[in-house]
Amino acid sequence: MNRYTRLVATAWFCAATHATTTYAHDLTRGAAIKSLSLAAVLQEAKDHNPEIAAARQNSTAMAAIPAQVSAYDDPTFSYEAWDTPELHRLDRANNNILRFSQRIPFPGKRRLAGDVARYESDQARHDVGAVELAVAAAAKRAYYDLWLAYERRDVFAREKTLVERFT
Repeated sequence: MNRYTRLVATAWFCAATHATTTYAHDLTRGAAIKSLSLAAVLQEAKDHNPEIAAARQNSTAMAAIPAQVSAYDDPTFSYEAWDTPELHRLDRANNNILRFSQRIPFPGKRRLAGDVARYESDQARHDVGAVELAVAAAAKRAYYDLWLAYERRDVFAREKTLVERFT
């Protein structure tokens, strides 16, 4: 489902949820007209859009990466026993080897990796704003498409009454 279709569905969802609470009665026609504000549609799209939620979660995840990539690798410890006469008697082995190792990268590599990850984290944080703007633009398009549909319906209803009056 593309972004525009999802936002039109969000606008219809907003119209359905707010329709029960916000009705203004037009006494001349006797029909109930839904009054759905653009601010309510934008707030609903901002709060419940999955693309915005995904961008926010991605930004949060990217913010944790700089600390991970700038840290040293985990140290390792290993033990080897050669020529062990019995399976569990390590004190009688001819050669016991205890190894402790730590990978230390070339100076400055971890810092540079952290800087790159920080820039990517900043980019992800700015992407959240871009996604919010795109969703708001699509929600506005959907809102005004809905408004245009209501206006066309009213125009067609007026034209129908005019045609019925003259025939």
